[in-house]
Amino acid sequence: MNKKLVLTGKAVLSTVMASTMACSMLSTNILAQEPEVVPEEETTVEKTPVEEEPTETPEEATEVVEEPTETPEEATGGNEETTPSNTIMTNEIVDTPTTYSFPSEYDDSWTEQQLRDEIQRLLDEAASLYEENKYRPMTENDYITKKATAEAALADTTLPKDKLAWQAYYMSNCIKAMNRAQNVLSESAKQIVIINKEFDKLNKSEYQLGAWEALSSALSSARSRINGDASKDYSTELANIESLYEEMLKTKVDENLVILRDYVAECDEMVAKQKTDEAVIYDATGWRTFINALNEAKAEIEKGNTTIDEAVFNKLYYNLVIIRNGLVPLDPSIEGNEIAVTDLWTDLGNRKNIKGGQIFVTGEKINGDGTTTLYIDWVNNGINPLTGEYVGKFENKDFNSEGLEDGVFITTLINEFEGFNKFHSYAYYNNWVDEHGDPINEEAVLNGFSGYQITVPTGSQVIVGLGNKAGQYFGTFAAGVYQTKTPDTTAPEVKVSYSTVDKTEGPVTVTITADEPIQDIPGWTRVSENVLKKDYTANTNESIDVLDLAGNVTTVSVTVSNIVKPSDPSGTGGDKNQGTETKKEESKKTDGTNTGVFVGTGLFAGSATAAAAGASLLAFLKKRKK
Repeated sequence: MNKKLVLTGKAVLSTVMASTMACSMLSTNILAQEPEVVPEEETTVEKTPVEEEPTETPEEATEVVEEPTETPEEATGGNEETTPSNTIMTNEIVDTPTTYSFPSEYDDSWTEQQLRDEIQRLLDEAASLYEENKYRPMTENDYITKKATAEAALADTTLPKDKLAWQAYYMSNCIKAMNRAQNVLSESAKQIVIINKEFDKLNKSEYQLGAWEALSSALSSARSRINGDASKDYSTELANIESLYEEMLKTKVDENLVILRDYVAECDEMVAKQKTDEAVIYDATGWRTFINALNEAKAEIEKGNTTIDEAVFNKLYYNLVIIRNGLVPLDPSIEGNEIAVTDLWTDLGNRKNIKGGQIFVTGEKINGDGTTTLYIDWVNNGINPLTGEYVGKFENKDFNSEGLEDGVFITTLINEFEGFNKFHSYAYYNNWVDEHGDPINEEAVLNGFSGYQITVPTGSQVIVGLGNKAGQYFGTFAAGVYQTKTPDTTAPEVKVSYSTVDKTEGPVTVTITADEPIQDIPGWTRVSENVLKKDYTANTNESIDVLDLAGNVTTVSVTVSNIVKPSDPSGTGGDKNQGTETKKEESKKTDGTNTGVFVGTGLFAGSATAAAAGASLLAFLKKRKK
């Protein structure tokens, strides 16, 4: 055998063995290493603690102590001596003074018991003089009132002497009046007084309006003269009154008209309170509707008929009842409403050139720059918007009179201060900011308009008016004070609901319901201002941004996972590829290990093959040597 060939075989075998060892070590190292897993990218969001704003400012948290409604003198009764006037009318009802003083005819030398005895003596004397329908109405009413207060004084064991003295003084004056001849009724005057008392017991609603007013006017005139001198002969007036009385009794109206009249009278009493400190804050739109219905009923009554058509009665009466019952007092804190009754309408007697009509805010829009746009409507109907009384409307002739030379404007009294009450004096409004918009042409004033825009500070209180810029204020104004809205910074509360959560082959309807009006969402159908819905035909998982009208956003999750395909026998809703993603994720965890095993196994197998080849070659060479 060739020596060179043997050496070559040994070299090959040695190389193969070295390679095998190297491969084995490489495989061991690969298997021993931890698989390198690239972590998914994480985004760390540092949460900033949110400090809640205090619900009260330090000023608000401080208790506000109201000023006393009485001066110290009023609260304690005072101690200053006052000399009362001795010219007290005997027919006047005079309250007991609050100061410590004695009237004429009495002084501090009188004991308490003496004063009480004196009051009782005077009461007995007055009682001996009094007879019903003996005295003129004013004198009779004076006696009844003074008698009641004197008896109450006797029953009060805590009254000081000066208070008792004044009660004795009043009774003494009352007796003097009863003894005056001019205060004692003549026979004709007495009959008129009796008829007047009977008249006062009747229900105005039961009689024809014209006949009632005729008798009422005659009685009022006669009563005034009798209170001047009751001793005169009033036979002529008596004959006229008796005739009018008999005629009125014949004019009874039908039952439905009585019902309507009585209810209108109730409504009038409610309206009258709106001009006092007992004013109630109602929704402005509802109040206008009520006033209009009330005026419609009054117009029918004022026709003076003794009957009313059944259909007309039903329409007027039941409409008024429904509207009145629908009036709900408002919380003054509610924004976007007339939150108060303006008392500018309560002193019309002292103000000239005031026109009736209805001007009011119909809506508003917060602009985001500290201002709010108000939308104004005007109706030139001539009525007092608070009471419904007709006071006159704008007419063509007004524009040729002094006061409107510079035109008519939307005027706004603006209050940006705290502590507003529902009812104020006019003087208070003088402290408000007075602003004027662009001039309104004559046609718009006469015919009315809607949607006029004015800009005011956001969150302010506003009284809207229509008139000139002059100090006498030629024009009109709203019935109430409008409170603009403050910016909305609160995100809506949103609930997500599903038409079904069971497995279904059909669509699933998802409904979004918010606690306030929300904006449209593309692809969603509006059900109401607070509700949107959408039909899903495939499983999904997505986030939806829900915005309120102010732009505040709430993000909700919509998950639909219960839709199955008809061909899916398992009812799992999956398809052929279902679970693929999960398998891929699991395979990532073993990629490093598998790679090491595959590489090691491959290298080992290759080395083994090479070793076998080398061994065969060596065995062949040895055989050749032999």
